[in-house]
Formats: sequence, structure tokens, C-alpha cells
Amino acid sequence: MVGWALAIIRAMQSHGVSLETLVVELNLDICVLRNGAQRLDQEYVDRLWSYAAEHIKDPAFGLTVAKHVRPASFHVVGHAMSCSANLYRSLSRFSQFCRLISQSATATLVHGDQWVALEFYFDPEKKPPTHHSYDVVLAMVLNFAREISGRPITPTKVYFSSQTKTLAEPYQQFFSCPIHYVAGHSSIVFSKADLDEDILGADERLAALLDELAKKDLALRMEGRFSTRITDSLLKQFAEGACSKERTAKMLNMTSRTLLRRLKSEGVTYNGIVNQFREELAMKYIAVVDMPFKEVALRLGFSDYTTFARAFSRWTGSNPSEMRRKICPLDGHENKLSIT
Repeated sequence: MVGWALAIIRAMQSHGVSLETLVVELNLDICVLRNGAQRLDQEYVDRLWSYAAEHIKDPAFGLTVAKHVRPASFHVVGHAMSCSANLYRSLSRFSQFCRLISQSATATLVHGDQWVALEFYFDPEKKPPTHHSYDVVLAMVLNFAREISGRPITPTKVYFSSQTKTLAEPYQQFFSCPIHYVAGHSSIVFSKADLDEDILGADERLAALLDELAKKDLALRMEGRFSTRITDSLLKQFAEGACSKERTAKMLNMTSRTLLRRLKSEGVTYNGIVNQFREELAMKYIAVVDMPFKEVALRLGFSDYTTFARAFSRWTGSNPSEMRRKICPLDGHENKLSIT
């Protein structure tokens, strides 16, 4: 959304780069930037990041960008988040409407006994966002949480899938928690107690009205991308347990028969989408060396490890242990994830 580009532009302005300079050198359309509901192609945002990398030698520039994100940056979604009764409701709205904020990513909430993780999934068929986005999005979520709650919220841990292996010291101070670098995985983990605490001045009645606007915008945005809507619903189901076409249909406000008919019109099947998506997620989770295979199986909706291992061997020709050794050689660098 335009608000994301504006956060980058304002961060550059805080470093002495004028808007006029950016308009001329990057051929930006000022009329587009005046419309908060406008959407931009990812290439547009990548140009801003490239310019910043060339002209601003601040290793924590992404943190400055994150601090320039405001509720209005995400239009109706941001305003609904800021009206939420607590941070859990706020992050739930972010997860539900993530596709309105980014065309190439979705988010889901994963629950533990005493923690909740906001995890990000980036579409493999799309060009991945610049690595700066991975660093900034988690910092933005935390800054947003602090702004909305009015409290110095501290996550229990964060996981970056960016290319960098270490973040600048200002990031360490900002997050004030353990930071892990994990291939294909970006998430921020909060304690349930922090997320459940009431937010003063919340207005769930207004948030519900904004939700309806967001639902309409999302339906229009996703029109003609039915398979993508299916994978988004699967990601949320996997976070809670096994998936089913009945539950998928219910999440998309249609009958199972309509669901299958829509998929047939696109030349795909429900089981085909489920298996392909499971394979994509499996490869990401296998790359996390200390995520137990049993947990990988449960996250993908399998009843047990044996069933998952058979499916994985069918997909890849290797069992999970062999694949993990191939993609995670013991070179002294570990991909760690232990949010269970």
C-alpha cells in the first residue's frame, strides 16, 4: 500500500533526502502518493529501498522506516487494529487482512501454551521482497503494538529469514529479546499475557465497522485469485490443526460444492492444492534444524510423523532426515526455532 512507501520516504527525509529529490530521481508520481488507498507494484517499493541503500549509510535505517509506520499507513486495516480491545485482537486483524497490505505475503497466528507467534509466509511463485522488508516488517509489528497499547511490549523472541546473519546494535536494543536467523521463516513471538491485556480507549464497535470495509476490499482484491484464497485459508487452518474442504469452504463463505466447482473452473483440485502447499511449507520447516519432525507433521495437518514422512518421500524422493542434511549442512551456522 502507499503507506508502506511513504514510511520509507519519510525515513529518508529524516536523513536529509528531500521529497523533491526522490520525485525527480526516481520518477515518483506525487498524485499516487496522495491517495492512501492506492496500491503500488513491488518494483516501485524496491526502487525506494535501492535508493536508500545507496545514499543512506545507516545500518539501522530499516528501524527508522518501522517507526514511521502509523495506523493510516495500512489504511482501513491499520485503523481497525488501533481500535482493537487488546493486542491479540489487533494482530488477528493484521493476520486476517494481510493480503490487503501486501500482495505477495500472508500472515497467521500460531498458538502455544503461554505464547502466540505471528508468522509470515511469502508466495514462492512471486518475486521475493527485498531483504530489507524482512527486517522492517517485524520491527513494524512491534512498534505498532507498543504504539497501540501504550506499553513497552517486549517479544519473547524473533526469527528473521533475511539474508543477513546479524542485525545492527540498534535492532538488538529495540527488540530486547533473543534474535534467531532462520531460512524461510519470519515470525515474532509474544507472551499471551501481553496480548490479552486490555487497551485503554479501544472501540470494538468502530473496529467491527472497519472490518466490514476491509472484507469488501479484500474480496475485490482477491477476485480472480481463487487458488490464492485457498492457500491463505489453509495456512490459517494448519496453524490450528488439520484442514478440510468443509472448513475451507466455510472460511470462504461458500458451500463445499461451490468450492470444488470454482477450483474445477481453474483446472485444479482441492487435494492438489493442499499437497502442493504442504510440500512448500514442509521444505521451509525442514530447514529449521531444531524443529522436531513431529512438530513439522502437526503443523502441516498430518496425524503423525509416519504419515508425514511417507507423503514427504512421495513428494521429494527423500525422507525428512535426508532432506534436512542436504539443505542444512553442518557448517557452523544453525537455523534455530524453538517456540514450542
